[in-house]
Amino acid sequence: MGRVVPSPEAYVASIGVAAVGCAGVCVAARKWPGPWVLGVARGLGVLLLATMVSRLVEPAMAGHWSAGSDLPLFICTATGWIAPAAFWLQVPLLYELTYFWGLAGGALALATPTVSAPFPQLAFMQYVVLHTGVVVAAFITVIALAVYPRPGAVRRVFMCTCLLTLLAAFVNIGSGGNYMYLRRPPSNATLLTALGPWPWYIVSSTAIALVVFWAMDAPFRHTATAPPLVRH
Repeated sequence: MGRVVPSPEAYVASIGVAAVGCAGVCVAARKWPGPWVLGVARGLGVLLLATMVSRLVEPAMAGHWSAGSDLPLFICTATGWIAPAAFWLQVPLLYELTYFWGLAGGALALATPTVSAPFPQLAFMQYVVLHTGVVVAAFITVIALAVYPRPGAVRRVFMCTCLLTLLAAFVNIGSGGNYMYLRRPPSNATLLTALGPWPWYIVSSTAIALVVFWAMDAPFRHTATAPPLVRH
């Protein structure tokens, strides 16, 4: 299990609200499709973008911003920027990254939270909004907007994951950071702690990521990709 958050009731309630809202949008989009769905998606993108900006501005204003901890070099923080770009620019690769990274990374982060601030402190809100937001963005992409992974999506997303990991490794060397947990495992219990000691959990998690991406792609492997609803 992950670290117990100081406000477990607020944490669970926040996830519940996000789940209900996501389900409502997805069901409504299937019953009453139209340009409004992309508008909702873009509204979520604005919320995610504001959250990501606050994660940069708040430590900078407090005087403790660090290149070793505050850059978007984890899967979820990267998706926090990518999802808004996908909804506004409608680039297929960005949609694919939103789906695969948002759902896989966000679900794991929600199941093993690392937030230590209580509700309603800013750090708590940032964590919850980011990680529920990227999961909701993933579902909105494939269910509400009906934008499905294209053939070869697993290969492309896996290559992007490797590139992000390589970038994180270089930044870790220069900053002393621990992005993607490449230097040491997280302090709290997560899936990585069950995959062996460093550096073996890096190899194990890479293999698991590839399997998870393949499984996530399976429901759409023989489904034609639909254009974003704004073009209907």
